Amino acid sequence: MATLIVMRKKSIMASTAKISIIVDGIRVGEVKNGGSIELDLQPGSHLISGRIGRIGLQRSEDHPVLAMGDERITVNIGPSSGFALGTAIGLPIFLIVYFITLNKTSISHETRSLIFAVMCTIALTLQLVFRKKYLTIEEF
Repeated sequence: MATLIVMRKKSIMASTAKISIIVDGIRVGEVKNGGSIELDLQPGSHLISGRIGRIGLQRSEDHPVLAMGDERITVNIGPSSGFALGTAIGLPIFLIVYFITLNKTSISHETRSLIFAVMCTIALTLQLVFRKKYLTIEEF
């Protein structure tokens, strides 16, 4: 029987969330930030994926693995850097526009609130655009 080792590098991204490990559509365990899990695999072809939390709105693509004999298969799972890129681009834009509007005394409180809501929406949209895949799986 083959052994699948799923490792998760320590990262600030989603650091408090556990990543559920899914093999052939069945949840088989969880990996904490900086942790790992070993699973037994029957010989043959399998699909490995992961999702954050129990609901799993953030899910990786299926990663095919071929298990043969007594081999050890090691994969790394974790958040992609796209989320950080979206934040790095969106947050400064948001802050610049918001603080410029704070210095304008002629702008009403309602208008400032509207600008704040629009800028939050833009910042979150940039995160979604740049993160294409939130979770990635790489085989060693």
